[in-house]
Amino acid sequence: MQQTQHSKHNIVKERGRRKEKCYLKNCIAQQAAQKKKKKKKKKKKKKKMMIMTETRRSKITRKMGRTRTRKEEIILPTEEEEKKKKKKKKKKGTSRE
Repeated sequence: MQQTQHSKHNIVKERGRRKEKCYLKNCIAQQAAQKKKKKKKKKKKKKKMMIMTETRRSKITRKMGRTRTRKEEIILPTEEEEKKKKKKKKKKGTSRE
């Protein structure tokens, strides 16, 4: 049995707002008010960790107002130096300098 009469409505003042409280067990008006109250919570965006690459680093330094002026003489590497470089390149990992 659903009771639709609202004889037991009490108007209660709460923080300057007028709230209607109904003490019937299955009140339609109260159920509608509860449905209205519920709002979807916004999902927080996860911060992605930026992997620092060479291009990214240079962009950041430019933004900070630092200009890189490197003047290096180009020396052709010998065969031994090239072999050493190839060995070094194989190691991969994120290292901060």
